[in-house]
Amino acid sequence: MNRFLSTIVFLWASLFSYAQDENSGLVGHWIFDSTHISGNVVKDLAGNHDAIIEGKVNLYEPTGNIGLKLNPLEADSKTDAIVISNMISPSELPQKEITAETWFCVLGGTRWNGIIGCFEDKENVDKGWGWLLGFNDDFFFFALSSDGNNNEDGNVTYLHSNTFLTYGKWYHLVGAYDGVSQKIYVNGELHNSSNHQSGKINYAEGAPYVIGVYRDSNENGCNSRSALCSLFPDFIDHLSIWI
Repeated sequence: MNRFLSTIVFLWASLFSYAQDENSGLVGHWIFDSTHISGNVVKDLAGNHDAIIEGKVNLYEPTGNIGLKLNPLEADSKTDAIVISNMISPSELPQKEITAETWFCVLGGTRWNGIIGCFEDKENVDKGWGWLLGFNDDFFFFALSSDGNNNEDGNVTYLHSNTFLTYGKWYHLVGAYDGVSQKIYVNGELHNSSNHQSGKINYAEGAPYVIGVYRDSNENGCNSRSALCSLFPDFIDHLSIWI
């Protein structure tokens, strides 16, 4: 098991403490409030990758205590996103272990939407490269592809939450992979796991690394997949990436 996952699950019960040892493995940490957003820039508190908000910066409350409201659709049908990198090298991403953790609120039905990830599927939902934490219809999911088990051709495992999500409710969501097992947790409870993937994470070269929408080299939220995707705004409070 990823050595930070048990810590994350325990801290959920105490509303998640951000005070971590400098060598704890935190490699990405974005808080979406007025303190940590300057203009359209969200500071990466782990120091590696500041993120850029595309479109309107809309905090849920003036104080920014509850989180950033994503506005998926503008008049020109472009999908808003929080972009860490439009084209990132796999060497800058988690290699063999990852834990992605967030507080997130879904406000309405949506198809194949991303919360955070660097994932390329080349318009084939049965193949993929990288990893993605997101939601599809009424379920959260954590998708990942690895080099093990002859997966160089893009075999991907989608782990789904095992209960329907409730619109308008805040959830603590964790997707974890330790090079051997892949797991998804919702509100501190293990919902699904798999040992199908193993070894290093298998990335596509130069894929986008984004928050708040699914995006790859030829798909961009509601400009792809389905007219039902990303039709509703969602709320995000913070995101952390660990290795």
